[in-house]
Amino acid sequence: MKYFNLFLVIAAISVFGQSMEYRIETAKNYEKEGQFDKALSIYEELYKKDSTNFDLISRLKNLYKITNNHSARIGIVKRQLIEDSSNVALIAELADAYYRNKNIEFAKTLVDKAVRLSGKSVSSYRLIAAMMIENRWFDEVERVYQYARKTLLQENLFVIEMANLHMYRGDYYNATKELFKYYRMNVGVFSYLQTQLNQFPDTEKDNASVIKAIKEELIAQPKDRSIHRLLIDLYLKNKNYELAFEQSKQLDQLTGKDGIEVLNFANLTFQSEAYEVAHKAFTYFLTLYPNSPQAEIGLARCYEKMDGSVHHAFDTADTTSKVKEHTFSNEAVRMYRTIINKY
Repeated sequence: MKYFNLFLVIAAISVFGQSMEYRIETAKNYEKEGQFDKALSIYEELYKKDSTNFDLISRLKNLYKITNNHSARIGIVKRQLIEDSSNVALIAELADAYYRNKNIEFAKTLVDKAVRLSGKSVSSYRLIAAMMIENRWFDEVERVYQYARKTLLQENLFVIEMANLHMYRGDYYNATKELFKYYRMNVGVFSYLQTQLNQFPDTEKDNASVIKAIKEELIAQPKDRSIHRLLIDLYLKNKNYELAFEQSKQLDQLTGKDGIEVLNFANLTFQSEAYEVAHKAFTYFLTLYPNSPQAEIGLARCYEKMDGSVHHAFDTADTTSKVKEHTFSNEAVRMYRTIINKY
């Protein structure tokens, strides 16, 4: 009889377990269909019978979050904390629930507690920060990152997160500074740096902030050719052709004075249809290296394009424009004849 009773108990537990799994699956389907009330009804009933099922608790809390029943969610998290009072993830979750329930000051107190308990755990700081970012708590999350850096004695910790945070707030100067930290830490990530900077808003104010950060980085790393090229690209993007040209000449000095950087700049500006700037760059290159068919052809093409732009810009009855147009045409012809005779 004793064994029979034990069998009945085990069988009952097994049936209950199977029944719970089935009902949880049913509730999950209701969730997928957006029938949250039906799903909640099942989860709440099952929670009364078993308050230890992790999957059940997670789904119930998530539905409370979705349906803005923050008080009920707070109650569950508090009960969990009775068993594990130093659990940073639970404290952060409780802070999130209180914040959404408009009890902001107490939420901040909980965040401070979670941060203090995080100690040397990078993942704990990251978890707290993720919750705060979700709630657009940007100023406070920066303090969390800075606290973690100080506590762990790692100034380069959370560089991508900090860069993203500054981007969210529209602080593109500090976002660029953080991205350069990441660049210095990792070999082969220049293309990532370039991609991120290209995604910044194309406004005069923001571009000026990024240029300032790049120039400061060049002071720290004056021989880094990639950063020089990055600054040139940004100048070109903003049509600061004179500054871009001067930077190209500096880069040419750095790379061995072979003129390649200047020639590249001339070709880039030609492709960008900045023909007068390209003309200036090709001319400068030819003063250094007079026997360069590539530069001479480039200069001749500039004259052609400048001829076309003048013809388009001025009425044909304008004598001045016609003289200028013919001047460019004549220069183009002269250049081509010189090239043919020389080579």
